[in-house]
Amino acid sequence: PKSASVPTTDREREEVAEGHEMGEGVDRQLEAEMQMQLEEELRRAQEQVQQTETSLERESSGKKRNSLPLEAQELTRAVCHDDVETVTKLLDEGADVNTTNAAGLTLLDLAAERNKVAVG
Repeated sequence: PKSASVPTTDREREEVAEGHEMGEGVDRQLEAEMQMQLEEELRRAQEQVQQTETSLERESSGKKRNSLPLEAQELTRAVCHDDVETVTKLLDEGADVNTTNAAGLTLLDLAAERNKVAVG
């Protein structure tokens, strides 16, 4: 095996020092590249999380909208369209006016909100 020689001349010492500086520069460059790669991976992961959260929120809100019983959906439509005849019929059949929608509003709240005096 070749043994490491100790620089003896000024020129040899300068070459060793330059080699160290070049090595440090390469190390800094590699470190910067690795940092950029990690930041890019983090950005992609954050985008995926955001997309997943958005998708889950859409699914969740869709379920809330469709979770009303059928008769409550019919009554809600009738209230929103000021269809007094259908509202009266559904109430006579036992529809629950206290059922709340996804926003927590009762059918009476909806009627009042829309100034549906005939229905409210």
